[in-house]
Amino acid sequence: MILNDGTERPAELISRDVFADLAVLKIEGKVSGIAKIGNSDNLKPGETVIAIGSPLGTFRNSVTVGVISATSRSLDSGDGYAIEDLIQTDAAIISGNSGGPLLNLTGEVIGINTLVMFRLMNNNPLSMLYLNTNPTSK
Repeated sequence: MILNDGTERPAELISRDVFADLAVLKIEGKVSGIAKIGNSDNLKPGETVIAIGSPLGTFRNSVTVGVISATSRSLDSGDGYAIEDLIQTDAAIISGNSGGPLLNLTGEVIGINTLVMFRLMNNNPLSMLYLNTNPTSK
């Protein structure tokens, strides 16, 4: 695992979800900071959110801002697996941002950047749907 200050530490894989592009890792020792998990149960459309990620795997700690578009979305993977209780936002999430946090304005993690869906017309994006996994979902 590479920490924010560039330090590399060994990590143990605790769990993963290949469809949500998410893993839970455990590292030993102290870390410089831990993000607080907020409550996403009462999110409302129009609330401002912040998405942090590493677009294209190169641009570390990139930040985009948007609003909650909808909550309680679900998506069938097509492989007999459904991702449920997704948060839809218009904060830009591109390749490399998945796994990064979606924050509320108090800096609490209310979602995890999960995926982008494109609807194309003549090979040009007509619309994009940004979805985030709800970390407090049961």
